[in-house]
Amino acid sequence: MDTEDTHGLVNYLLILDGIKVACMFRQIGDMVKISLRSAGDIDVGIMAQALGGGGHDHSAATMIEGQLEEVIKETIPKLQLMLANHES
Repeated sequence: MDTEDTHGLVNYLLILDGIKVACMFRQIGDMVKISLRSAGDIDVGIMAQALGGGGHDHSAATMIEGQLEEVIKETIPKLQLMLANHES
């Protein structure tokens, strides 16, 4: 499967009930691309900026050097913290 074939998959996650933020991780060489999408009032552009990337309110991304498993393990808690801070 080509990386372009997976590009839009993260958008489809937002149709699931109760999903506020969707993220997708893809290994691209020695980097991991993290795509973020949101529904509602959560600004994923700010979340991506905090991780070294950028984007818009409802669509953003970043690239982090490393291997997929390790980047996921390090990034999910950061995203959870940002969401928790948003909700409080």
